[in-house]
Amino acid sequence: MRLRFAIALALVSTTALSYIASVESSVPEPWSEQTDGPLLTPEGHDYEAQILPIHNKLWPEVVEKCIGQAQQEGVATLDAVMAIDASGRVADFKSRPSGENFRCFRNNMIGKGYLPPPHAPFYVRFSTALDDRKY
Repeated sequence: MRLRFAIALALVSTTALSYIASVESSVPEPWSEQTDGPLLTPEGHDYEAQILPIHNKLWPEVVEKCIGQAQQEGVATLDAVMAIDASGRVADFKSRPSGENFRCFRNNMIGKGYLPPPHAPFYVRFSTALDDRKY
């Protein structure tokens, strides 16, 4: 199946991340060692498959709103981790790069609705190319 944009999703075990603390956000850094080797369960794989079509509909709208600010800084790829709460809403969102020009992504993702996850918070990691408009 050809996707409208390329996205890599990886689900991260909350037990492996329970000790991670961040002043700015409850979501772990998307580029940290804890998210490099996610522990996937059969439930996690099923959930990933279920939310991917939802994400593919939501994400382009967010990118359209926020890409200009990212491109001002010459950013080609945005790495992110979002925390999905028990109701399926994005409770937190952290990106790399971060900063003033990337708050738009965070502000527009928090509150977006997905399906309720198998456990919460449920961390989803993804990367998006911003330079070729194929997000």
